[in-house]
Amino acid sequence: MVSKRLIPLAAMEQIMRKAGAERVADDAKEALKEVLEEIGQEISEKAVKLSHHSGRKTIKASDVKLAARS
Repeated sequence: MVSKRLIPLAAMEQIMRKAGAERVADDAKEALKEVLEEIGQEISEKAVKLSHHSGRKTIKASDVKLAARS
């Protein structure tokens, strides 16, 4: 199933090359993209709850950082 690309595959390749990969298969880029988007969605949902709990509609960097730690 092809999903809408929120994060470009080229960015996934750059991340893996920075980690030491010499070559990166297309399916590996797609797999990393899916995992990172899932994690990003979970963190975002927690950050929204934190901002609402604080009585704000705006999500701040501190909400995201706290959500990522929990």
